[in-house]
Amino acid sequence: MRKTSDSFPIAMVLAVGALTYFGKVIFDSLIYAWLVQELEQRYGVSQATVIAGFAAIAIPLLAAIAVVILLLAYLRREFVRTNATENSSAVAPDTELIRAQAEHIKQRRLQEKQNDPTRKPRQSLVDDKSKELAGIINAMRESAGRYDFRFPLPNGDAFLQHHENLQSSAHPIWTDVRVDQIRREFLNRCHRLGAKEEVFLNAAEFSHLQQELQTSGRYLIAKLLGEIAEPLELPLKEAARIAYEETRGGQFSKSAEGFDGTDNGIIQYYAFHILATATLFGKRPPSTRVERINAQNPRVFLRFVDGHLEGYRNNSTDRFRDLEISRLDLDAAINRIKEIDGNLAVKEMQSN
Repeated sequence: MRKTSDSFPIAMVLAVGALTYFGKVIFDSLIYAWLVQELEQRYGVSQATVIAGFAAIAIPLLAAIAVVILLLAYLRREFVRTNATENSSAVAPDTELIRAQAEHIKQRRLQEKQNDPTRKPRQSLVDDKSKELAGIINAMRESAGRYDFRFPLPNGDAFLQHHENLQSSAHPIWTDVRVDQIRREFLNRCHRLGAKEEVFLNAAEFSHLQQELQTSGRYLIAKLLGEIAEPLELPLKEAARIAYEETRGGQFSKSAEGFDGTDNGIIQYYAFHILATATLFGKRPPSTRVERINAQNPRVFLRFVDGHLEGYRNNSTDRFRDLEISRLDLDAAINRIKEIDGNLAVKEMQSN
């Protein structure tokens, strides 16, 4: 993703050049004659002139570069800090759609459970350890959500111990692969927020990353406390539909529409590209247990069977149903497709 305009390097060169020029003027007026006089006493007139002439260029140039670097670092921090707050309440259109879909799935599952007379009460996984983990996650999201949170952290910082406790936890709740995946994504968002000084984030990206941290943290806390959590899992078919709606009109969507000329073909095209970056979950019939599926090695392909999107592997009897991904992964996939659209648009303009 482009972070600067094409004129940015030129502006930096001009700034360094201007500062160097003014620095040399000041150097020549205040320091040059004194420096030549001091050097003559040690090296002689000719050598003193050469050394002073080199210093008259090198010192202002290095000083100008240092000033520009410090100014850029300051402006970058101020830009993120002042604009992240303004954008913190903004919700992207795709997030609204996904949230509505998640609420629909939540209500549907609750209704199915209430109408199922054969359903046995699930053994609660809430215990003292799960409550302790919920407190750890809450403390971590508060720390990582602060603007001044950055790596490396000082020795003894509570976040380091919290991170170790959460990452090494063997609580039974992590046997649910979807919950365990959200734990991984929560830790990933913490790391990315801690490294924001190394990888520049604009205000929108910084705000979006904070929202994902809070969303995944709330989900984990609710699960650990036995409360009803906002579902973060989405059927892959629905995720592909949402991605198509969010990017329709671009070059990527046109390629999907020309895949085989059918609605199912569009869903397959989008779903296949979503799996390039998303973690896939599903069931391997006749099993009814949800498991994490490695969709890349060997590659999982997609097809429609009786109206349902199904995964399969070539030269294998493996097939997977009830395919799902994380809502957090969908956000990343939509952004990736928009980047592809942008690159294709640039190439098209250049070819014309």
